[in-house]
Amino acid sequence: MTDLDSVNVTSKEGKQTMKDVVLFITGKYDKESLINVIDAWLDSTMHHKHEVINGRHEIVIKHDLGHAWSLYLKNVLAEVFQDVCGTEIEFQVTPNALLFNCDI
Repeated sequence: MTDLDSVNVTSKEGKQTMKDVVLFITGKYDKESLINVIDAWLDSTMHHKHEVINGRHEIVIKHDLGHAWSLYLKNVLAEVFQDVCGTEIEFQVTPNALLFNCDI
C-alpha cells in the first residue's frame, strides 16, 4: 500500500470521526458547528490562522508533519465540507502546511 492509498483509506475514517466529534460537542452537524469545532481543535493542537473576509473563511494550518499529513488533512476536510456544505473547497497543500477557503 502506498502513502496515498493509506491517506485515502484513513481519510474515510477521519471524516466519520470528525462528524462524530462535531455532533458530540455541538449536538448538530452544520457549517457553523463544523467551523467552530475545527477552530477549537486547531487552537489546542496546531499553529493556524483563521480569517473571515467578506464571509469567506480562509484557514491556514502549519503542522510540520510532512506531505502525507497535509494530504490526510486535505482529504478529511474536503470530505467533511462536501458532506456539510455540498460544495468543494479550495486547497493549497505543501509538505508542512495546508490552506483552504470556504464560504459559510
